[in-house]
Amino acid sequence: TLSLHDALPISRSLLFTNNPFLNPYTHKTHLVNKRLVMGCSGSKAAGVAAIPESSTGPIELTASSCTTVIDAKISGMFSKEMTATPQEQGVLFNHVSENAAKGLELVTSYPKMEMPEMPGMGAQMGMALGAPTTMEIKSTVQTFFKPVEAGKTLTTVLVYAPIHVDASVGFMNVQVNMQEGIGATINSYSAQGYRLCGMGIAGGATTTKFAGASSTSLAELVFQKVDPALPSSCMILQAAIKVSVNMGVMSSTVPDFAGTLNEYGAQGWSLDGFMMPPQAPPQVGAMSFNFDMAVQTYLSKPEADAQPKKYVTATYNYQMKVGVGGASLSGDPLPLIQEHAQKGWMLKGALSLPAQRKGMTGMAVPLMLFFEAPVVQQA
Repeated sequence: TLSLHDALPISRSLLFTNNPFLNPYTHKTHLVNKRLVMGCSGSKAAGVAAIPESSTGPIELTASSCTTVIDAKISGMFSKEMTATPQEQGVLFNHVSENAAKGLELVTSYPKMEMPEMPGMGAQMGMALGAPTTMEIKSTVQTFFKPVEAGKTLTTVLVYAPIHVDASVGFMNVQVNMQEGIGATINSYSAQGYRLCGMGIAGGATTTKFAGASSTSLAELVFQKVDPALPSSCMILQAAIKVSVNMGVMSSTVPDFAGTLNEYGAQGWSLDGFMMPPQAPPQVGAMSFNFDMAVQTYLSKPEADAQPKKYVTATYNYQMKVGVGGASLSGDPLPLIQEHAQKGWMLKGALSLPAQRKGMTGMAVPLMLFFEAPVVQQA
């Protein structure tokens, strides 16, 4: 079923402050004192601790992916403008629908880590001088499915919602203000028993100036429900990863996502995924600056009594090498994800974190994985 959402009654304005988590729909601030230094969560290369027991059996998880090809047009010298238009709309929805026809329900999805295709030297010089440039960008989404119980009916719906982001640049920092229509959309479909299972950006436009930047994007939201489905409530937590660049050396601080998820999981809330709204980077050429990377955490909970949940995280580090011929990226987190699934932990979301320098020509690019399992009450 294809549904275009044309009535968006709620538009929230969110300003990032020093509070790591903010729930914009109740305006209740959740202070999180514990912070994680980026990349300090375990990775396979660093020697991860043993995966804890989940109290449930192995999970059958099917990994797949789909790719959207985007036409990007960039123009301007002092005021950069970029528009992004997918060559084909609804790629994620079509991918999910094809798997639904096979009896597979989408558990979660996230943007796959991959190196972008760099423009040639001539195109780069033209961009620096403000000449209009057209690029083709491939964006791949990693998807994970589980079998639907025999005899159950699975319904898939596609919905679009707008996002508008303004970033104002001050002295060595960037503040982000966002207006979006996603919350109202999710509330409407959750009340009908649907679960948000996948999301992406279906196109948009960005303008960057010396004083800041603004972007308008269209979010592609994929919902599913397995009948009979109970109505549910949704909650969106706003957070920011603090990034600092000092003379070209990057460091960052990540809020305690796992602690917050376990706090809400104990109340029956389940993670539906994350979104990092598009925002323009600081001005090219700046060597020292601070900025916030906006992160939205999506949670849902059936209106009936919900079983408590628990969460664990693991961080997989991709390896990036930079040489004369360009940059290359290597690594595959799927074995780590399947290892958790065998111990009863369901992947429910992933976050790409800022890269860390590793030696003179290498970088580690962390992907933080979030796993959920039900809390089994002892008899």
